[in-house]
Amino acid sequence: MTLSLAALNRRLPGRRAFITGSGSGLGLELARLLAKEGWALGLFDVDLTRLTNAEAEL
Repeated sequence: MTLSLAALNRRLPGRRAFITGSGSGLGLELARLLAKEGWALGLFDVDLTRLTNAEAEL
């Protein structure tokens, strides 16, 4: 499966996303990608320290 950012922007014109596991790994990478594109993000992770670090980065 490939992620086409252009297709995602067309299908979700509100540009808002909730991302679970956003403190590390794929969740964090997706958050980085969408943040660069100006999306409004809701970040969630079970590890509060990693989540706080991700939030500070983004």
